[in-house]
Amino acid sequence: MIFPRLLGLNIYQVTCFRQPQKNLDLQKNIQISMSVLRQALDKYGFGGISISFNGGKDALVMLILYFYTLRQYSSEKEGIKMKRIPAIYIQNPYPFSEIEYFVKKCSENYVLDLVYKKSPMKTALKEYLDEYPEIKAVLVGSRRSDPGCSMLKHFDPTDFDWPYCIRVHPIIDWCYSNIWEFLKDLNIEYCSLYDQGYTSIGGTQDTFRNPELQLDHDRFRPAYELIDGHKERLGRKYPLKNY
Repeated sequence: MIFPRLLGLNIYQVTCFRQPQKNLDLQKNIQISMSVLRQALDKYGFGGISISFNGGKDALVMLILYFYTLRQYSSEKEGIKMKRIPAIYIQNPYPFSEIEYFVKKCSENYVLDLVYKKSPMKTALKEYLDEYPEIKAVLVGSRRSDPGCSMLKHFDPTDFDWPYCIRVHPIIDWCYSNIWEFLKDLNIEYCSLYDQGYTSIGGTQDTFRNPELQLDHDRFRPAYELIDGHKERLGRKYPLKNY
C-alpha cells in the first residue's frame, strides 16, 4: 500500500498524544484502540478486515487510527501486502449531500476500497459479506454512549439473527470530548455539517442542529464547542428553539 499524506495531517503527529502534557485519558484510549486494531490484524489479516465508514466524526477517528496502525504494522511485518483498505458505506435513505461529498473525498484520500450499499443495514451487511467472503471482521465506530452500545466489548460477534462476522469496536470507550480533541489537535478535516451545529448525524429527516449550540434563529456554534457530551444526540430528538 502507498500511504499518502493525510488531509492536513502528517501521520507521525499521532504520536504527539504520548507526550506528558496531553490528556492522559485520551492517551490511554489511543493506545487501547491501536492495540485492539493490531489484535484484529494479527487474527484476521489485512484482507479479512473491512471498515464501516459513514463520514461521521467517530468513524473518521477510527479510520485515522486504523490508517496509522496499518502504517506501523506494515513496516514491522515483512511480506505483508496491502492494497486499498476494504470498506463499506451503508447509505442513509435520506443522506445529507455534505456527508456524501465527504465520504467520497475520504475514500479517495485514505485509499479506501469503498463499497456503497443502499439496502437496510442487515441486508446490506449480508450482501457485502456474500460478495466478499474473505471479510471476517468489520471495524465499527460505536461508542458506549450510543443507543444500545453500553454492553459492547472490543470484539463481539453479530447478533444471532444477523449475517455472521466479528464486530470490532476500537473506540468504544472514547467520550465525545476525546473525539473532538483528537480531530482538532491533529487538524483533521471533518464533515462541514459539524461546523453548522450538528453533533450527531443521521439522515435529513431525523437530524437537526443541536439546540444546545443555538445562538439565535439561524446561528449555531460548532459541534466541538458542546460542553456536555451527554447532550450529543439532542439534535436527533428535539426541535429547535423559537426566537
